[in-house]
Amino acid sequence: MTVKTAVKTSPRTNADMVAPAVDRLKGAVALIAAHCREHPDEVAVGMAPWLMLTAATRRHHLNFAEAMLISECAVWSGFFAAQAYRAWKDKPAGTVPALRKVT
Repeated sequence: MTVKTAVKTSPRTNADMVAPAVDRLKGAVALIAAHCREHPDEVAVGMAPWLMLTAATRRHHLNFAEAMLISECAVWSGFFAAQAYRAWKDKPAGTVPALRKVT
């Protein structure tokens, strides 16, 4: 006959509960940082619409819904700008146009 003894465990804290999510977030941030280091041109193209919309609406007193709408538009504009830039960048280069002498 074996006797099992109760193992006393310490109570779980909030930090223990969120630790897996924090670790996954750190990994995602590291991947995003690596992508930004490898493709700074795509980051610049993606950030341009966000910066323009932010600068254009900075002086206005927006309520929360308007600010969220502008933020959403800025994020999607940046996403589609970066997507279009990637498609343009991957396209093969065309021939250089020949210059003509205009008289």
